[in-house]
Amino acid sequence: NISLNATTSSNFTTNSGTLTLQSSDATGTGIVSIISDGTNAGGAGAGALDLNATAGGVSIDAIKSSNFTITSTTAETMTFKTIGNVGNKILVDTTTSTAADAIKLFSQAGGIQLDSDGAAGSGTGIVMTSIDDSSLTTSDGKIRLEVASATTGDNLEIVNTNGTTDGSAGAGAIDINAPA
Repeated sequence: NISLNATTSSNFTTNSGTLTLQSSDATGTGIVSIISDGTNAGGAGAGALDLNATAGGVSIDAIKSSNFTITSTTAETMTFKTIGNVGNKILVDTTTSTAADAIKLFSQAGGIQLDSDGAAGSGTGIVMTSIDDSSLTTSDGKIRLEVASATTGDNLEIVNTNGTTDGSAGAGAIDINAPA
């Protein structure tokens, strides 16, 4: 059992090699906890726990279901942001899951908003691509597709590049119907 306590700012530093914090409990219950309890000045601020890799990346791996959760009772924001290079990207990727909801954006009580603020004509809009049947469904309310551009000639296009049916009996290449 090791306990390290300090009354002022402190650090662990290695000038060469790897610094490892590891719990190797044979029962599988060992936990490594890093806690900022907010009792010290600044401990309740936005940077209460700050992980920085000034010359490399950060990798967080787990073999169990995991989460990042804000538990505050006031309105807070979780941000994943890239800065520093116009080619930076944020990628949410599941390479092995075949579940219908392999990637799911879910809002229990509020909405979901997708925005792209790129320059007009820059190709930085929102693109949704699927290799299987897809749907956009609302269980209460309406779905609105709108071109709200100030540029003359911007159109709403619905295109089926491989459609071959003539549209009879509700089975057309593009089928728009209102059953009631």
